[in-house]
Amino acid sequence: MKKNSLLLIFIALILLSSCSKSEVVKSTDKTDEVLDVTEAIDMLSDEKLEEAESKVLAEYENAIRVSDFLFSETNERGDVTSIVTLADRNVGVKTFTYDALDLEPEYDSIAALTINFDEKTVPDGAEELISDDGENVIIKSGGIYVLKGTLNNKRIKIENGVGPRVQIVLDGVKINTDKESAISIADGCIAQIFLASGSENEINIKEVSGSKVEKMNGAIYSKNEIAFNGKGKLIINNNFESSIESEDKITFISGDYKLNSKGDAIKAENEVIFRSGNFEINSGDDAIKVKSNKKGMLYIENANINISSGDKGLTSDNDALIVGGTINVDAKGECITGKVINLLGGNINLKTNDDAINASDGKQDKKINQEGVYIRILGGDINIDSVMDGIDSNGDLYLEGGKVFISASENDNERIIDYNGKVECNIGFEMIGVGPGAKMQDLDSESKQNYIVVYYKDVMSANNNIELIDEGGNVILSYKPNKTYKAALITSTNLEEEENYKIISGDKELNVKIVKGKNEIVE
Repeated sequence: MKKNSLLLIFIALILLSSCSKSEVVKSTDKTDEVLDVTEAIDMLSDEKLEEAESKVLAEYENAIRVSDFLFSETNERGDVTSIVTLADRNVGVKTFTYDALDLEPEYDSIAALTINFDEKTVPDGAEELISDDGENVIIKSGGIYVLKGTLNNKRIKIENGVGPRVQIVLDGVKINTDKESAISIADGCIAQIFLASGSENEINIKEVSGSKVEKMNGAIYSKNEIAFNGKGKLIINNNFESSIESEDKITFISGDYKLNSKGDAIKAENEVIFRSGNFEINSGDDAIKVKSNKKGMLYIENANINISSGDKGLTSDNDALIVGGTINVDAKGECITGKVINLLGGNINLKTNDDAINASDGKQDKKINQEGVYIRILGGDINIDSVMDGIDSNGDLYLEGGKVFISASENDNERIIDYNGKVECNIGFEMIGVGPGAKMQDLDSESKQNYIVVYYKDVMSANNNIELIDEGGNVILSYKPNKTYKAALITSTNLEEEENYKIISGDKELNVKIVKGKNEIVE
């Protein structure tokens, strides 16, 4: 793939001047597909957009538009190999790639060296590849290593200069240690952890009285990129720090993971990418963290992620992008954070003692409009239960698609939605949000989609449906809030001007005839 050329094309594309919907036909040697080019790049004219799209599709015949601003390329087997996303709504793009070797569904068992810790640490004749110094099992050369059995009071250490790639296959292995990092990958080595089909693997970092170190690295720790694949299961219990940590990039291709961490569960300096997999995460601190504010990206393509967090759930110092999957977060802190948050799809359920979705640059005053900060919702089903704001952007808020239900705070100081910059609501977005109403921020009066704001005289009970019903008795939206509330914010594609609607909250019924833009009901 010609990444540099593709990147230049997309940078040129987004710096052009205005946009609307069009269609471009992609010709491949398999089939002709029509790509729906929506208002993702809303600065482009039709003519300029078609020209740019044609150049991309002519040069990259396998490039397929996945969503409003997401392209992917696939190999002959159908694996997604590269992602190109207009990750910044105004000025930038993000590109990242799945390594072809990381995508392989099986390892080369013929070329592999098997190490069974129940028998002997170092197989005969393998001294040049692997050694045991009494505290570490040291891998000294690139290759494929299959680990079996139980290893006590030692760790796996991959040395400097072993070569460009080491594949560690966990096939029924259990590592118990009080040392820093059960598997440690030194600088200069790119590694993959492969979970053998049907295997269950476990790493336990034991708690030490008095704590030998103030801070330890992750149970699996890499100075460089690390990828995970396979159809087995990995359980990590770390009573010191994180489960999986990289100073570069972590990629999950597949596998089942149960991560219990005293600190963060998964953290990386540059990128954390989920292509697939099943994750059960319990963390004392943040569950999933990307801590670089320069180029960091948290990207979820498709995974089942269940989080219980002592602080934040999904957090990125820069970009957070969710395309699909099922994500359940129960956090004491914010559930999803980033400087830029783009939600394109998936089933997302968020419960928090703080704001559920929060965009901030982490530097400027939270009371001002922070430049380059925004939340953008283009798709997915999102359910929010927050003790503070439901959705809070310290910059702009773009509501362009998907379906969102919010039970915000019962505290008058909090809001259903909160933004410091502008808010845009476009045709295709569906929402019922309830909250205190005292400091309500609603949608802009110039909103492209009509909306309703309801202020109730009495406190409305929790656990009773609030429904939007049209003149024919059809239920357009229905939601059962789990908190009491005094206000509701409702919008739907189906709110048509001059039509009559009912809003039923428990046994209370209110009527409204829709006008363009804002429709306010004060009981």
